[in-house]
Amino acid sequence: MQFTIRQRKQLLLCSMLVGGMIPWTTAVAGTCSQAGSTVTCTGAANSASDTQQTFLGLPDGAVVDVNGGIDTSASAAHTAALALDAQGALTVTIADVGELIGSNYGLAIRGTGDVAVTNGGLITSANNDGIYALVNDGSVQITNNGTVAGATTGINVQAYGDGAVTVQTGAGSSTTAGPAQTVAAVSTNPWGEPDMIDPGDNEIFASAGILVTKWSDSGDVTITTGADSEVSGINGIVAGNHGTGNTYVTVGDGAIVSGMGPDQDYSIAAIGGAGISVQNDFEAGEILIKTGTGSIINATAAASDMAPFGIAAQSIARAPITIITGTDSYVAASAFGILAQVGAGDTNITTGNGSTVDAAISGIVSVGNTDLTINVGDDGLVQGKWTGITSAGFGDVTVTTGTGSQVIGSGGFDPADMPPGFTDLGELPAIPYGVPLELTTLPASGIKIMAGGKLEPFNPDKLELPTRYSPLTVTVTTGKDSLVQGEGTLANGIDIITVGADTATIRVATGENSQVFGGDGIMFGPGGMGAGISVMGFGILGADVAIDTGKNSLIEGGGAGILAIMGSDFQPSSMRITTGAGSIVRGS
Repeated sequence: MQFTIRQRKQLLLCSMLVGGMIPWTTAVAGTCSQAGSTVTCTGAANSASDTQQTFLGLPDGAVVDVNGGIDTSASAAHTAALALDAQGALTVTIADVGELIGSNYGLAIRGTGDVAVTNGGLITSANNDGIYALVNDGSVQITNNGTVAGATTGINVQAYGDGAVTVQTGAGSSTTAGPAQTVAAVSTNPWGEPDMIDPGDNEIFASAGILVTKWSDSGDVTITTGADSEVSGINGIVAGNHGTGNTYVTVGDGAIVSGMGPDQDYSIAAIGGAGISVQNDFEAGEILIKTGTGSIINATAAASDMAPFGIAAQSIARAPITIITGTDSYVAASAFGILAQVGAGDTNITTGNGSTVDAAISGIVSVGNTDLTINVGDDGLVQGKWTGITSAGFGDVTVTTGTGSQVIGSGGFDPADMPPGFTDLGELPAIPYGVPLELTTLPASGIKIMAGGKLEPFNPDKLELPTRYSPLTVTVTTGKDSLVQGEGTLANGIDIITVGADTATIRVATGENSQVFGGDGIMFGPGGMGAGISVMGFGILGADVAIDTGKNSLIEGGGAGILAIMGSDFQPSSMRITTGAGSIVRGS
């Protein structure tokens, strides 16, 4: 009989939980000893003589204190430094002088109750995970105030059953992984049993600085990095929530989260090459991602090493996504700076004042059956070689740019700029966000909105046609002294297309002294390309378009300054264009 990897994991958990199958064993070797429910590790690490320390069947309430070192890195076998098996609550503390240096794992834990780990020292692995925790029916809290490093994953939490999962890194701490993408074959798991599954198996696990998977039931997933800390790996932070709770990721002020994203198999179920990647399943709750002041997401040293995604969030459920970047923060990627896809909840994306989102394809992309709100902070920059901002979906769209902000589609996108591992545009949607990348064959835009009315009813579980489309409202407002620009042939500065809406209401307003530029353009028949502002509004029961340009503003395009086309199948439509005092609208 063949088992899936998830079934094998559950079998392994069941086998360890059957009463009497695992005795309460005192393992005394090297520098660790057990007295009742307390394990103490002392003495200096010695790679020449240290062996794996294994403690099975630890009782409820067990406490493990590491005040010395264990170093099995020289072992020919793929061993852990310290392997713990607990039959209830477990607390592990590694002091600032503590060291767990393993060949395969630094610290490996499996348990059936609440697990709490606090590291103040050094935990490393030469082949797999720095910290690996497999927990059933309990909460997990892991705090790294020191250094954790793994070949595949720094901190790897796999949680089953009820209970929240919390991973925290302290100020100035380091949690890193890489460059390994696969794990060495092992004949036994860290607890000395036949290796039914490999905790680092790439069929399920991504390589990451921090990886958390909540497989079922209630309990939030919360990941928080401290000020000036570092998290890095092939992915920086990956969270997968298959339960019913929410997922929260917060990056501290001045912190760095980096996904290096070298050549790898992008068809793995886990997402490859992201600074921060969060995926909530059908029954999970909201996603909230916040980055701190001066933080850096996915900005690796060389542009060619950047990962495809700076921040990527996918909510398959009917729950909202909120992404907020901090003041003077920086998000960079070789495909999408910020990517959000939602099944039926609202999406809210806000970039901080003075912040930068810089990507090779699009700065910000939103896809889904969602009401979308994007706010670009004062003096902020959002840019991509195709678009600065892209929205492709069903639902109301509101885009607001702040005073002195810039949103730019530079027009320099080329398939040759694809991240390593991609050979053509057709492969990109497999990463599993369903982004309609064929749209990148369209001309560049500063802001590109392709919207329709929400599908009603909408059921992402079934492939069924909607009975109707809801009314649609699209609003774009640019700030004082701001810039929106689409560069290159046929590019539009602001590009809005509505289809499939009951009624379509479109409002565009540019700020005082603002500028909106389109690229080189042509006019043909009733339409054209290369406009400063291009609006094509279509509603089944009518469209209402209003465009207002600000005082002393400039709207310019190679084909037209403002191009507006509207229509309806059944009802009259209305259009109004008002230019502000001292403003200029021109085509060249």
